[in-house]
Amino acid sequence: MNSVRHIITAARPRQWIKNLGLFLPILFDGTLFHVNRFVPVGIGAIAFCLLSSSNYILNDLLDAKQDAMHPQKKNRPIAKSDLSFRDALGASLLFGLCGVLLAFFVGQPFFFIAFMFVFLHYLSYFFFRKVPIIDVLMIASGYMLRIMAGEKAGGVVMSVWFFLTVLSVSLLLALGKRRSELSLVRQFSNESFHYPEKILDAYISVFASSSFLAYTYFTFLSTVSEDGFLFRGYTDYIFPILGRKWMMLTAPFVLYAIMRYLQLVYSGKEVLINLVTKDKPLILTMICWFAMVMIVVYGIGGA
Repeated sequence: MNSVRHIITAARPRQWIKNLGLFLPILFDGTLFHVNRFVPVGIGAIAFCLLSSSNYILNDLLDAKQDAMHPQKKNRPIAKSDLSFRDALGASLLFGLCGVLLAFFVGQPFFFIAFMFVFLHYLSYFFFRKVPIIDVLMIASGYMLRIMAGEKAGGVVMSVWFFLTVLSVSLLLALGKRRSELSLVRQFSNESFHYPEKILDAYISVFASSSFLAYTYFTFLSTVSEDGFLFRGYTDYIFPILGRKWMMLTAPFVLYAIMRYLQLVYSGKEVLINLVTKDKPLILTMICWFAMVMIVVYGIGGA
């Protein structure tokens, strides 16, 4: 039982929240509650959770010695030797095999994207993890591939501004992770970091701005095609100043989320994913954003 518990811990289920990104295309398309769209995307999300866990365990196996000396990563099961090499490798292969089988079940385009997801992670682990710029592009590609996978599984087509938003946010998240790591290196060791502080700050500034601008363009160009159940027949009379640009109501939540995320990045207190998943203001903001999207797309009309 201890081995199973350690395998679950090494699989990092907290990180599975990233795979909710697969649902974004059908969320904005207005087909989230269509069974023929939701079911394949749901299966695809499970596949990506399994593939992600396989990658995480492999990463911990490769970094076991370094993690054992890290102030926080030293508590991971593999770094603490709570999970043997054989058990960890077997779990990684099992997760990977199950994820690949599920991806194949969803469809050929989805399977190809899932394969690229695993392949790029392997490239990152073995070749590019310490190569500046390439390493963050590799991290960002994981988020992009999740969205592309959700689009293929759901059978929808998203606008170019949506993908530009995802690209900018992905790079912001990847650079934020690097900036958080830099803070930890400074606090707990004298090791050199492969990014100068000023470069990271400049990159983060660029992609924080582009994330909000791209999302604003996406919301502005989104249109409500039909009246929804909430304000059926009355949408043009309630807020005429907005016309049909209801999706723009979600932009302030994204702006606050970006600013709060940057505040967490520069806090330098602990692993960034832990902060993000435990930070109440950020969680509340994302809940409010999701609620507003649901009202706009499904209450007022499909965007």
